[in-house]
Amino acid sequence: MRRFNNSIEITKRTLEKKEALILRLNKKPLSEEDINHYAKVFGFDSDEYTKEEKYLLAVNRYCYWHYN
Repeated sequence: MRRFNNSIEITKRTLEKKEALILRLNKKPLSEEDINHYAKVFGFDSDEYTKEEKYLLAVNRYCYWHYN
C-alpha cells in the first residue's frame, strides 16, 4: 500500500508542475473546451475515458507539444 501511495504523491506533484507550466505558457488553465479539443485531436474522446482521464491526457499532451 505504501508503494501505491508514493505513486499517487508523485503523480500529484507531476500534475502540479504541469499545471504551473500551462499557466506560464497559456496564462490561464485549460478550459473544458480546450480539454475536449485535445481529446478529439489526440484520439481520447471516446466514452471509455473518464473526464479526469481526459483532463490528465490533455495536460500531458499540451505540455509535450508546447514545451518540448
